[in-house]
Amino acid sequence: MPGTIEMGTRHPFVPERLVVAVLAGRAGRPVGAKAALEERFGPVEYASDPVPWRYSAYYDREMGPGLVRLFWSFERLVDPADLATIKLAAIDIEDAFRVAGDRTLNLDPGLLSLPRFVLATTKDGS
Repeated sequence: MPGTIEMGTRHPFVPERLVVAVLAGRAGRPVGAKAALEERFGPVEYASDPVPWRYSAYYDREMGPGLVRLFWSFERLVDPADLATIKLAAIDIEDAFRVAGDRTLNLDPGLLSLPRFVLATTKDGS
């Protein structure tokens, strides 16, 4: 059983809040992705308003200009040891919404707990 190790004793991880950072540019894509994520991870408990993404042009070539960022957090807590598997599921959902081979949204799942907020990404760097 995965978990933390303290003083030679294995303890299970404390479940954490699943949060997905969404970057999207085409109308309707976030709604479909939200439904796909809810099917896999349960209901969204909080959905932020979309905010214009003005921090980088990194995604413009693939996803187009005018991107928005939003966050969804899920009711059901998850085992932090499952974050890599959750990221792979997010990539599968991104792939389901590709148009002409290009992504229409970027989904970065993460974990929120009292001591930290961590997002899983496949990009190298901060």
